Amino acid sequence: LGGGFLLDAYLRTAASWDRYGMPGPLPIEALKGTSSQRRRAASLYDGGETDDTRHGAGLSISNEWSRLAVAFTHRERRNPYLIGFEPLNFPGYEVAEQIKDQLNNIRSERDWMQVTQTFTTKWRGLPQSVMFGLESSDGHYRRAEGGLQEPTTEMTGQARTRARYVDVQLSPVQGMQVHAGVRLDTMR
Repeated sequence: LGGGFLLDAYLRTAASWDRYGMPGPLPIEALKGTSSQRRRAASLYDGGETDDTRHGAGLSISNEWSRLAVAFTHRERRNPYLIGFEPLNFPGYEVAEQIKDQLNNIRSERDWMQVTQTFTTKWRGLPQSVMFGLESSDGHYRRAEGGLQEPTTEMTGQARTRARYVDVQLSPVQGMQVHAGVRLDTMR
């Protein structure tokens, strides 16, 4: 940019997926048995998967005495799983349909944003700076048990945080730096 301004921007994305199995409860005979009997699974269906995605973006504009920066991140995590599933032997009620009716799910989302404004100067040839910042975070949590279509148990929650802060870095003499700040966080 003209006038000695520098513009910096970024985009980030990350994703991970995994599948896992859980041994579930074992009969008492297996617990009293050999090591290999204790490692076997009582149900081959117990387990789940985790999908975790994050997307972020940021932008800053700066010159020799000031920098304004904005950053945003969105994260979403899904975790469908089965615990203690035993297929029923009912004609016309396929195992895949039974799994769908008993699948549990944990889902969470979080949005985070930060805005900072930093001013820098020199005093007697030494760097001095003050930064003002705002942060915002909103999170949502949902846990459904007993099927995804009509769960028997559902728990939800939300968290909302806000923060305001000031950070001061002063160099009164060469080789010495004084750093002080204050931050106010609110949560509901």
